[in-house]
Amino acid sequence: MNKQEPRKGLFAFVDDLFYKWIWRTCRTTVGIRCLAIATYLLPGGKIVLCRGLFFSLLFMVSGAFANPNFSLHDMDGKLHELSDYRGKWVVINYWATWCPPCLEELPELVDFHERHKDSDAVVLGINTEQITQNKLRKFIDENFISYPVFQDTAATANVAPVRGLPTTFLVAPDGRLVAKQTGAVTAAGIEEFMQNNK
Repeated sequence: MNKQEPRKGLFAFVDDLFYKWIWRTCRTTVGIRCLAIATYLLPGGKIVLCRGLFFSLLFMVSGAFANPNFSLHDMDGKLHELSDYRGKWVVINYWATWCPPCLEELPELVDFHERHKDSDAVVLGINTEQITQNKLRKFIDENFISYPVFQDTAATANVAPVRGLPTTFLVAPDGRLVAKQTGAVTAAGIEEFMQNNK
C-alpha cells in the first residue's frame, strides 16, 4: 500500500494540471474533446471527467446583457420577450430536428423545465431549420416537449451569435448573459451552474 501512495499522488497531480489547463485555456469544443480523451488516457481520467465535465459544458461568458431586442412569437402566435422572464434564469436552446446532439439533450431540457418552470427557471427552444409549422408541431408532440418552442424567423431571435447546434445560452435573473455551450447540455449541469452562481 505504501509503495503505491507516491504513484497515486503523481496521478492526482497530473489530473489536477490537466483539469486546470482545460478550464483556463481550452474552454472550447477542443477542451471537451481533450477531456474525453483524458478519460481513457490519463490514470484517474474519470476523476478529471467528473470534475471538469460541468465546466466544459457551460462556459462562463463576459456577463454582458443579452440582446435587449430578443423577442419571438411561439407556435400559437403569442409574443415572448426576454424581459418577460426577468427574475428567473432563462435557458435558451437553439436546435434542429435533424441534429443528433439536439435530440439527445431534449429529455434533459424537458426535465429541467418541468422541475423549475413554476419557481426559478424556464427553457425556451428555438428551432433554426426550414420546417413547416405542422411538421414542427408533430415533432414537439411526439417528443413530449413541454417548454415554449419558437421558429427562428427574425433577427431578434438571436440572444447572441450562434455558431453551431445545439447552442445553449443561460441568462441570469437580472438579464445578464452568463454562460454558453455549443454541444449537448444536461439538467444537472445547468442546475449546478445556477447553484454556484446565485
